Amino acid sequence: MHDALFVSAIGSFRALRPADRDAVLALQLRWVRAEPGVTFAQLAAASPVGSYAEEQLRLLNGAYPRGEPQPGDWIRIVQ
Repeated sequence: MHDALFVSAIGSFRALRPADRDAVLALQLRWVRAEPGVTFAQLAAASPVGSYAEEQLRLLNGAYPRGEPQPGDWIRIVQ
């Protein structure tokens, strides 16, 4: 059973297209200080990441699945 799932996952790989590469290279990871009252939901709304931006920001900052930045914390954002 696991072998079939693994082979299925491998079969879903494809070569990276130039447009995909350019889209990823346009994104940058930045460190910012959290302002009082800022939430990952607010940061995600302004993020170019798209789908699951809030979850990805939480993962980047060690706050998954819950947690919010505290004022003055250095946090990673994607721009």
